[in-house]
Amino acid sequence: MATVLFAAAVAKLQDHFSFATSLTTIPWLDERGARATAAVIPWSELVTAGSLAIDPRVGAALALLLVVSFTAVVSIELGSGREFACGCFGSPSARSAPGWTFVRNAILIISTAAVLVLPYSFALPAALSGVGIALATLMLSSTLSTITSERRL
Repeated sequence: MATVLFAAAVAKLQDHFSFATSLTTIPWLDERGARATAAVIPWSELVTAGSLAIDPRVGAALALLLVVSFTAVVSIELGSGREFACGCFGSPSARSAPGWTFVRNAILIISTAAVLVLPYSFALPAALSGVGIALATLMLSSTLSTITSERRL
């Protein structure tokens, strides 16, 4: 999970303008709110990634809060019939297909929740397993985004 959050944060910071622009498409978020949100999210992801390395339980709680919040925003937007370019991993053009976003987030939520639910003696193996799942999810998400983008062209 730390790897996913770190990669997402770096991608957003590298193309901050595109990420901020993608947030301005959310009708219930004004331009000022979009800019503020775009400034806070990548740093929140970096702090959470660091927290996962320092204290897995605290980091997992923060990560769970982030991913559930992100999933709620995507659900609201897609549920209202709007096409939503979240810019989850950088440029909005490199987004996942809507259905895949929920599958990816469910995997991230389950692997992160495992760190909170399992006994502490299992926390490190759970965290390491979560890293493996997160890396596989990130690679699969990137592949699906590329395939989806190529089909739209």
